[in-house]
Parts: sequence; structure tokens; C-alpha cells
Amino acid sequence: MAHTILRFPQVIAITGLPRSTIYAKLADDNDNFPRPIRLGARSVGFVAREIDDYIAQQIEINRPEGGSK
Repeated sequence: MAHTILRFPQVIAITGLPRSTIYAKLADDNDNFPRPIRLGARSVGFVAREIDDYIAQQIEINRPEGGSK
């Protein structure tokens, strides 16, 4: 099973969230934003599927019952 890894600029582009908001979400233990994985000594990435799931969850929270307003 292949996993796609997204780097920070890609996560910013996909989510539409600024870097500072993503860092704030990562610092908040109660937030459900996906945690990055370590790729090397100074690099991290995010699992694409987890980012996709997070976006889908945000849509469900903001548009209950499948509404598309």
C-alpha cells in the first residue's frame, strides 16, 4: 500500500489554512488536525489521506445532513 506524503506548502495549498494556523492546531492537543511524520532530521510531511479525511470531517461539521449551501 503506497502512501502519499505532502510537504508543508502542499498542506497549506490544499487546506487553505495559513502556516500559523496549522502550527496552532498542531500545538493544541484537543485539535484533530493530522500530526506530521518525521521524514529526516529536519523535515516532516503529512499523510495525504489524513489531510483528506480532515477536510471531509470539516465539511461534515459545517454542512450537517449533506447540505451543500
